[in-house]
Amino acid sequence: MPGRSTLTDADLAGAATATVSFVPDTAGRYLLRLVTDDGVGFSPPDTAEVLVVGEILVPEDYPTVGAALDAAGTGSTIDIGAGTFDARLDLEGKDLVIRGAGAGLTLLDGAGLAPVLRANHGETVTLEGLTLTHGLGGRGGGLWVDGGTVTATDLTLAENVACEGGGLYLDTADLVGDGVQLVANRGGNWGGGATLAGGSSLDLVRSTMLGNRVGAGPGGGARVDGSNLILTNVIVADNFAETGAGLYLNAAGTSGTLDHVTMVHNDTPIAGAAVYVSSSADFTLHDSIVAYNHGPSTLYESSAAFGFLQTWSLVSGNDDPAYDLAGTEPVDGVDGNDLDGDPAFTAVSDDGDWTNDDWTLDPASDAVDAGDPLGTLDPDGSAPDLGAFGGDLGDWTP
Repeated sequence: MPGRSTLTDADLAGAATATVSFVPDTAGRYLLRLVTDDGVGFSPPDTAEVLVVGEILVPEDYPTVGAALDAAGTGSTIDIGAGTFDARLDLEGKDLVIRGAGAGLTLLDGAGLAPVLRANHGETVTLEGLTLTHGLGGRGGGLWVDGGTVTATDLTLAENVACEGGGLYLDTADLVGDGVQLVANRGGNWGGGATLAGGSSLDLVRSTMLGNRVGAGPGGGARVDGSNLILTNVIVADNFAETGAGLYLNAAGTSGTLDHVTMVHNDTPIAGAAVYVSSSADFTLHDSIVAYNHGPSTLYESSAAFGFLQTWSLVSGNDDPAYDLAGTEPVDGVDGNDLDGDPAFTAVSDDGDWTNDDWTLDPASDAVDAGDPLGTLDPDGSAPDLGAFGGDLGDWTP
């Protein structure tokens, strides 16, 4: 029984009849052991399992997250207290809310043995206030979603490893997130932070992709194949990959839409330190800052037939050439683009350590009030700043 339950055998109604019932006093898993007496002897016991949907607490009801998951029925909420919990979880088709005390307080640790959380059966899942860390897998070391839908708030995927999608792997799946941090994940083949495939969608607001890496392949922050990536007020920094250190957009049906995004100190030895656009993908950059990235090119496009649109954005301080586009390059002053201004971040150093960086803007920055005049205003009512802290969603802390 759940740890908070106070039920005893005395709470069974009709215990001496063929019809037995009880009223649960909390959500969770109840086991009923049924024995019949024919006047000669007792039968071997039969066991009936009852899953009561509702709020389940860890560790109050169950000491481990795995035990709580076993006891949860579809529609339940698992509330996990502060602490680090051993976790290699498979939702097995259950639609759940899994909620922690905060991403910095509740850690689900895969111990380098398997993905931390798998939702591979079309589940609808809400994740709140959690860190998924130290997962290991062929796909999605932190979180692997196949055919399902995830809503995430205050979720960190950190220090996970997988061949594809070190932190996150989406296959024919959708994730909408606010306050999602993809940090220091590793991809063996591609997608250090995340991999999107099969018509998936990743829509992040007020989020980060920091320090993710691919050993030998594309997409340090994320690789997107035949899927949609939408980033709004997001920081993409200090990622590494052979191509597309920040983002790698690949295959027909792929689109990347970046609005109020800051891309800094991403590093590639081949092409596309910030973004690599290939194989019929479409890319839009708006009200954003791309600065101080390293590699033979910062923004790369392999064919003029693809869609590359940059408006109201500052591209500055990157290794030359900043652009390697098959199509027409942006022109300084056209469509609001500024190709030589100074972003003047509050405190950003090129030491590979994002924890000591502050990507907010100095008041003297050329990116202040430089955004699209038809866009949403900053929280203080002024014209929109460029980058991750501009526009109506700009008042946030990574």
